[in-house]
Amino acid sequence: MPDTAVITAVISALALILVAQVKRAGDKEAGRAPDWQAYVQEQRADVASLRSDLNAVRGEVQELRTEVRGLQVWKGAALNFIRELMDQVPSHKHPPVPHELRDDISAPAEPRARNPPTN
Repeated sequence: MPDTAVITAVISALALILVAQVKRAGDKEAGRAPDWQAYVQEQRADVASLRSDLNAVRGEVQELRTEVRGLQVWKGAALNFIRELMDQVPSHKHPPVPHELRDDISAPAEPRARNPPTN
């Protein structure tokens, strides 16, 4: 029969080895924690910066959409005015329509409210 002192010594040695491994793993995790926290803080700052940039871009896009709508209204009014002028002048007397405007001028005029003629 094995001696109880030997068994106790072996169990104690195994326990010490196990405790040392657990402590080493804990120390390793503790050493990694500051790096991880720094990484998380850096990511939070990056995300906050990206959100700010995204909000700025959204504002700029909204401004551009508003500007485009205004330009579309302006262009439609200008084309309608040009069409009306061209209808009042015989075709052989008005200058040739620039290439960039040909499709727009030849398209039907946008409907708009007209004032009835007063006599």
